[in-house]
Amino acid sequence: IAMAVVSKRPKLNGFVDRVKLVGIELEGGWDTVPAGEHIEKDGSVKFPPPSGELLVASPNSLPAYKGEITSKPLPISSITAWVSRVYPKYVNETCGLHVHMSFHHRINYSRLMTPKFTTWMVKTVREFAEREKLPDGHPQWPRVVNPNHYHCAHLYLAEGQVRMTRKDYESRGKPYSRYTFVNYCDAQGQPPRHTIEVRGLAMMDTADQATRGIMAVLHSTNEFLSKIREKERPERVAVRQREGSVQEFRSYLRAA
Repeated sequence: IAMAVVSKRPKLNGFVDRVKLVGIELEGGWDTVPAGEHIEKDGSVKFPPPSGELLVASPNSLPAYKGEITSKPLPISSITAWVSRVYPKYVNETCGLHVHMSFHHRINYSRLMTPKFTTWMVKTVREFAEREKLPDGHPQWPRVVNPNHYHCAHLYLAEGQVRMTRKDYESRGKPYSRYTFVNYCDAQGQPPRHTIEVRGLAMMDTADQATRGIMAVLHSTNEFLSKIREKERPERVAVRQREGSVQEFRSYLRAA
């Protein structure tokens, strides 16, 4: 009798890959709209920026289009090609790179609903910036150093965020503000996409560097899930069975 082969979840950077699909939001400016894509308006993206400097392209030039391009849900294997194809020509400190993740099993979403994951992800992005040797003036540093950053505060507001069914652009200061380093936007989308959004990455100088930042987020999420699962131990509870009781029913009606 042939035995069925037991399939195992593939690993990503040494850890079991629990991420199902990835959504990516790239903010910036373009001279032309990439084929097959749509640039959404985003009021937070400013050209020229407050500092007057651009990370990419000449500081004296301005894009024809500005805003945000959002990917469709992508398998991890498709991320590099998509980012390379649509990466904006112009970026500055007003532009963010947001990573959405869905999971093969809903239990993993629940496991990430802890303040420890926000702390873990801030550390992850900071270590990425250090590996890339980003200069002191790079817009990535304020996002990891300033806990009250305007676009990605280091706050844990998951209990309020998971109840939101739409984006609230006026939510700063509220218990469900979406402007946190990790945003639990579980109920948003039609139908709901059940994603967690990491908002702590700034836009990078190149598409390759941005892709390395995205992969750092995915690797670190899988590492966190692997470690937290190792700490979960099933507990055996002994329930003492009560002695059986016998119920006897008697009729008190007199015979006719």
